[in-house]
Amino acid sequence: MNIYYTKGEITEALNIMCEAALWLKETNRELWQIDELHTDSITNPSEEFIVMRNETESIAAMILSFTMTDVDRYCWVDIPMKQSAYIHKLSVRRQHAAKGMADLLITYAKESCKQANIPYLRLDCDAKRDGLMTLYRRNGFELIAIKSINSKRHGDMEIALFEICCLD
Repeated sequence: MNIYYTKGEITEALNIMCEAALWLKETNRELWQIDELHTDSITNPSEEFIVMRNETESIAAMILSFTMTDVDRYCWVDIPMKQSAYIHKLSVRRQHAAKGMADLLITYAKESCKQANIPYLRLDCDAKRDGLMTLYRRNGFELIAIKSINSKRHGDMEIALFEICCLD
């Protein structure tokens, strides 16, 4: 299978993220609000939307941001500007789940950091999501901290902060 990546396909990326959000909701593990995954509610620049494709279809998507969002600033206190990239909303279409596609997206993100001379790749997730925690550790991320937050959507929760150094 020939895999490649595109930037700027906001609608396709959001479709994949909505599919993942719907599946999470149907399996009682809601994470993202589907109504927040529309072009009119997105503030990220289009080039931050990464879609993984093969010859016939889109497979997975993520937001790879080289600037801090408000959520990043809240989670990652005292991080110097332009020293990190951040993965958000990594999503894989269900028919491609558990086939290593998330690992490939993460590898793409690490390589993008190297090419941009950005030392760190960071992300956060719900600390109770063991599958995500395992995925990130398997890809070389180090658990930096568990942070307690109060979310309007989820109430009190703990988030896990992960990072990996991308430069040799």
